[in-house]
Amino acid sequence: MRPINRINYITNNIMGAVIGNQNPMVGETNFYEINMFGSLPFFSPNNSYEWYLFKKQKSGSWIDITKDGVPKKGTKVEYKFFEPVAGELFEVRVFEVVQGILPSVESSKKLFGKLEITPTASKTAQIDKVILFNRGKKDVNKADYRDTLIAQAFCTALFGKEIEFQLWEDDAKGDGHDAAVNKNNRIPRVYKATVNERGIAEARISLIADEKVMRQIANKFVMKGDTDEGANHEYYVTATYLGKGEKASQVNVNVTNPDYQPKPKADSPKYPATPSSAAPAKPDEKGKVLDAYFSKSDGSKLTKVKVGEHVHVRIKTRGMVGKNLEYKVWEYDIGSNDLVSKSGKLKVVSDDIITGGFTITEKIFDKGIDLGMVDSDSEKQNYFIEVIPLDVTAESKKFGVDSDGLMEVEKVRSAVNVGANKALATCGGKFCIKKGDKNELVREINIRLAGFGGNVPTDEFTDKTEKMVKQFQKDFMKIAETGKVCGSTLKAIDEFSKNFDISATYWGQLKCSCSTKGKQAVSKLRGIKETNSCKGFGDKTGANNSPESTNKYEFPGIHRSLLFGFKALQFYFSKQKTYKIDSFSSGYRCRFKNYKTTNHQGKAIDIQFSKGTWAIRGPQKKNLVELRAMRDDIFVKHLGAQREWPNPNLFSIEPIDLLYYKDGSLRYDHTFSWIHMDVRQYEKKYLDDKYFCTNAATLNGKSIVELAIELGFMKTCICSETYQSQKAPATSGGKCACNDKLTKEQLKAIAVHASNANIDKYLDGFNETFTKFNINSCLQKIHFLAQVIQESGSFIYNVEQGDADYLAHYKGWHGRGLIQLTTKPNYVAFEAAVGEDVTSSAAARDKVTKSPYAVHSAGWFWDKRANLNGASNENDFIYLTYRVNGGFNHIDNRLENVKKGFENLYSKCTTDKGKNTDYKFPDSKAYKDKKAAFAWGLWHDPGVSKQGCEKSKALAIEGYQRFVDLTAATDSTENYYGIQKLSIFSDLVYTKVVKNKTVKFLNVRKAALKRINELKK
Repeated sequence: MRPINRINYITNNIMGAVIGNQNPMVGETNFYEINMFGSLPFFSPNNSYEWYLFKKQKSGSWIDITKDGVPKKGTKVEYKFFEPVAGELFEVRVFEVVQGILPSVESSKKLFGKLEITPTASKTAQIDKVILFNRGKKDVNKADYRDTLIAQAFCTALFGKEIEFQLWEDDAKGDGHDAAVNKNNRIPRVYKATVNERGIAEARISLIADEKVMRQIANKFVMKGDTDEGANHEYYVTATYLGKGEKASQVNVNVTNPDYQPKPKADSPKYPATPSSAAPAKPDEKGKVLDAYFSKSDGSKLTKVKVGEHVHVRIKTRGMVGKNLEYKVWEYDIGSNDLVSKSGKLKVVSDDIITGGFTITEKIFDKGIDLGMVDSDSEKQNYFIEVIPLDVTAESKKFGVDSDGLMEVEKVRSAVNVGANKALATCGGKFCIKKGDKNELVREINIRLAGFGGNVPTDEFTDKTEKMVKQFQKDFMKIAETGKVCGSTLKAIDEFSKNFDISATYWGQLKCSCSTKGKQAVSKLRGIKETNSCKGFGDKTGANNSPESTNKYEFPGIHRSLLFGFKALQFYFSKQKTYKIDSFSSGYRCRFKNYKTTNHQGKAIDIQFSKGTWAIRGPQKKNLVELRAMRDDIFVKHLGAQREWPNPNLFSIEPIDLLYYKDGSLRYDHTFSWIHMDVRQYEKKYLDDKYFCTNAATLNGKSIVELAIELGFMKTCICSETYQSQKAPATSGGKCACNDKLTKEQLKAIAVHASNANIDKYLDGFNETFTKFNINSCLQKIHFLAQVIQESGSFIYNVEQGDADYLAHYKGWHGRGLIQLTTKPNYVAFEAAVGEDVTSSAAARDKVTKSPYAVHSAGWFWDKRANLNGASNENDFIYLTYRVNGGFNHIDNRLENVKKGFENLYSKCTTDKGKNTDYKFPDSKAYKDKKAAFAWGLWHDPGVSKQGCEKSKALAIEGYQRFVDLTAATDSTENYYGIQKLSIFSDLVYTKVVKNKTVKFLNVRKAALKRINELKK
């Protein structure tokens, strides 16, 4: 067995294809890669690729902003953009590094492909909420001028931006702030802070630093009707970004006024006073509130109630009988308590009173919700009581500032958890969205529930919408069908969309797989030579103005209603165990796929299935029964699809049959191993560009609850009832693969660059090979696949490359199979192992190029010739690569394959745990092999152009040093890896005459020592 000898193609600077998300969300990691099969024959797996990032300047020129000037390397890399660059234009440029034909010829670098990228902001930039508080204090809303206050602005999409805070003293009456009243109360200093990654800007406001100025401003102006500022100065803060979007804190911080002198009461004695004129002493009336809490009518404490229930307030006092008081009920939030109810004047008739209380209505509950958003306050709130004596002067002072500067009135004996009672918190239909309504929220409901009976993306709530909502409520929510949309229905729509979302694997299958991206080509539809600008979803060529049968328009993505229909399909398939969705066999097909129809240019998807362990594939009559059963029992019954295309504005299913033309060729206008669903019968107004998407972000958009709030349906969002959550069950890919067959989805998730055709071609062969050659555990399958994928170029190469002269010296026994079977003895041994004639003729040997024998031969080498199953279970990736490749060619790619295997197989494994992909050379069996050690140094050596291995001085030294440790001074004169031809070792080459011939020699140990010394400099 030996590595594949592939032909190097000369590209002459022809542009290749680079693919990836051109509008990534800031803050998210996105992968970009060479579309190696879309750019054949110009892509060469033997060459290395370097990635540079450029940014467009205002002048129009480009500047290289590659980090530290060091490019990323490989066929697949990742980039992550952050909020400050949203909306700016970048370009990824990939250069192909071509190794010289001779060692003395330096490698060349030429542009292989490029891709423009414009990061997008995740949300609208804004300040959502501002608070001011005294951190670390029991009462965060009290302070004195020795304290430092904390101002916080909670922001959206403003990471890294500077927020300006302004402190104000409040003289406005009642709740809230009056800009006109407080216009002269601004503290001159501006406090600035930068928004962190959590979206919070925090500024520290030292009161003592500006105490004199603050006190002067605070005492100069007083509240209307007052004669002095009082015992406290009340401060609040505003926040702005670039002078716009001002937002103010809602709860003031009361700072003790050092200048306050309480005035004597009118009837208090005046001094000095004569006995005759002195008023008789009057004792100060005192009283005290001992306790207050929420209670039932019998006085027992309440700790949890529901919206709609009536609660009482029990108040215990001393010395206040006959006096008056009032209480306020507050919803508790740190720094921003909300007043939700107020009692009015109450007379104290005993030391222990139970008030009439109040009912916690929807209106009261709404007062406790912050920012008009559905946050935690919309589900559960914490209430506490403030009791205010009205005519007990001495006692009223205690509810101001006590000796410790703390507020006694906010005594939270036991907060009441006010959970929104789902059954009682309904609005009776008052705020529900229902038949006859017309708005953009209705349009989104029609799109996102399209798979529950079928509908078009209209903004009208029609009879079909009502029927669709009822089906969703019955099947997904498990509640009584009302056909009206309340808050719980909106939340359930979001839950459905998330739990049955389209996976990244499926998105990869939905993209167009045309092979001429970036090149000149001729399509059957247009018949002219033009550049293929498809980036996975066509290029919008054509005009969207004619019937489907003649419309050549390439829509900008796949229709959202169609894909939400597929989400519903996943939901309904999760409710039965007979059939399973395997994959999309066809999604978007641009004109360069050279089909004569245009249905797949955004309006259609083809889906493949399994029944138990049987994959429904190929032109077989037995498939038809199963496909028709799925069509009728799921697509028609639940999705509201129609057979074929008789009526407008419905999902349509292509006819299912196995038919042939007169010449015996298959007809593909009927489906025989897949189901085709499309929206081609939608009216033109429902096929507008805005209804098409290219990724999860453009499919899902904002959550429908968030969208509802933005559109003014806050009360609808609050109106809710309980429903049963539905989660997507674990797929077949979610179970342990030990001693089990590999599914197509699992194989595709690991062999990410393999075509669907090759996945189908080799899948059964892999599963047979696993059984025949003891490749049973998850780890064994992961490592076997990782090596086979690289050796075969993702299942492309099944025969050794070369012209007739090159292959002639093998005398017919050249390399065949996915890990190439080479030389007659290996063919003979393989034949004995599998019991199949692969030796008697050229035709017999060519069986090894076809499935299942192409895979069997790789399994035979793995298990019988190289004995690698043990090393696989030991997770010895480095040793496995060395044994398969003979060195470490493209070890980085092989590692990526292993990581994909860990992600998709090992993460679900139930028989083996604790292993990872952080491989160290000293931990490998290869560490004991001197040639492997030298190879480890050579491939990592920055001075050597070995392919597919990231260069590292430290790892190169590690390998070379290990080789030195394993050899003697006179040992090793072998020509390891052709090193006699490498220029860095040319000074160590010497010659000897052996049997009258001059032979070149090189002491490999000296070569290793030389590189160790040079690399350490």
